[in-house]
Amino acid sequence: MGLNELGVVAYKCWEEMPKHFPNALLDEFVIMPNHVHGIIVIENPSNPVLTRHGVLTNISTPVETRHGASLPNADTFGPLKTKSIPSIINHYKGSVKRTANKIGFYDFAWQPSYYDHIIESEESLNRIRGYIRFNPEKWEIDRNNPTNL
Repeated sequence: MGLNELGVVAYKCWEEMPKHFPNALLDEFVIMPNHVHGIIVIENPSNPVLTRHGVLTNISTPVETRHGASLPNADTFGPLKTKSIPSIINHYKGSVKRTANKIGFYDFAWQPSYYDHIIESEESLNRIRGYIRFNPEKWEIDRNNPTNL
């Protein structure tokens, strides 16, 4: 995927995530023209992964997280928890938006939500990695491509 100036910002902010969140390890990711796909591995089993629903144990379905950074039908709940997926995504989106404003992309705005999913097996991890890796090749038929809306 060829990146414009704003895409480069999104890419660099993603790559810098572990500097700000040492418990976040980056796996496969791609910056698309109007969205991002990525796998974040949360390291440190002594601090469980936190989402909107609380501590994750063995969840096999997608989960919702936080208001401005989650699925649109989320309930009201408390402040972001440090080192949680919602906190990491919130900081990522904020960093990209602040930089976008500084370089003149004043109209840039994130979708108000995102989708997260707990990857529970090596098979699922490899399938999702493949989906992310080959997503740019399918951009012409992607449902997120504005020409297909």
